[in-house]
Formats: sequence, structure tokens, C-alpha cells
Amino acid sequence: YSLSHEQNIFSFYEKRVKRVVLPYFIFGILFWVLEDIIMLRVSVGEFLLDFSTISFWTRGNRMYWYISLICLLYLISPFLYRHKNKISLVILVWILGCVVLYFFNANYFNKIEIALLRVPAFCFGLYFADLAEKNVVIGKRMFYILLFAIPVKIIVVITNFAFARFFNSLYAIILIVLYVLFRKKFLWENMFILKFYLILVILHLSCIYSM
Repeated sequence: YSLSHEQNIFSFYEKRVKRVVLPYFIFGILFWVLEDIIMLRVSVGEFLLDFSTISFWTRGNRMYWYISLICLLYLISPFLYRHKNKISLVILVWILGCVVLYFFNANYFNKIEIALLRVPAFCFGLYFADLAEKNVVIGKRMFYILLFAIPVKIIVVITNFAFARFFNSLYAIILIVLYVLFRKKFLWENMFILKFYLILVILHLSCIYSM
């Protein structure tokens, strides 16, 4: 969303460095010095791999996986936003790439899937942020398409298959999109649709707390 207001790409990166990289640098180096150097007594090379979060991509160290992922996503965000009209193609190619990786190297996929399967949700966020910026109102037809989230969520919970995290992220995005409808007062004017939204939220929360 902020990309639509940033006139200078370097200003965008500067803000992300201050919000993400600098706090991690301060607290991350303290953690890894204590964990790797003092407690585990690993080599300097291993320490640098952990501190840089490269170890997440090489051996699946998930301690700071989110920092590793969000930095990469912020790095390519301007490119994705510039091509937001093709975001569906980007998501499709990414998912196909994940499927190929899973079938050729399931062990490695399972180590890093916590990050891989959240990339589509980030891309969806870029797409819907653009709609919000343009004050695009989502109509009833789109709403009923979004209700497809209910059977998808049930299937994910029952099967818990390899790509469940992707569908869980997609479900969360759908909840956010429906919240946008709240802002447009569409849901408040239709109690039938409001009840469906509440069912979606309750289903999501019940699945979280049952895990």
C-alpha cells in the first residue's frame, strides 16, 4: 500500500531498513552471540550464516525465518508493484515452482515451506492494496466467489497436506478482503452475508486454537 505513495524507491527501502533490519541487527546479534558463540560454541562461519538468516535457506533454521523472508519480499516489492497487473501470473508460477520443488526434493521443501507458501499471500496483499487505493468496491459476485474459502478451509483442516499453509494464508487474505466490504458498509446492509462472514472468522479461530 505504501508503494503507491512513495515517490522515491530509496525512501521505501530506507523505511524498511529502519523498521526491520536495524531492530533485527540489534536484537539478533545479541541472540546469536549467546546461542552460537557462548552456548553452542560453533564456528564464526556458522554464526554468520545464522545471523544473516542464510542458514534458513541452506538447512532450514527457522529461528528468524520471517526476517529472512520479509527482507527478500521488500527487496522485490517495487518490481512486483510495477507489474501488479500480472500478479496472478506471478502467483501461479510461484506455486508451480513450489510443486516442482516438493516432488523433486520434499525434504528441502519441508524445511523452508513455512516461507515459500506465504509468498502468494504477500502478492495478494499487493493486489488488494491497489484496489483499496483506487477505492474499488467489491461486488456481490466477488463476495460469493470468496465464500469458496469455507470448503477450502475444511479440506485443509481435514487433510493437513503439504500445501496446507498456502491455503491457510489464502483464507486469511480472504478474511481481509471481506473486511474491506465492512468498510464499504456492504456487509452491514445484508445480514445474510454478515452471518457468513462471522462463520468464516469463527471457523478460522477455532482451527487456530484446536491446533
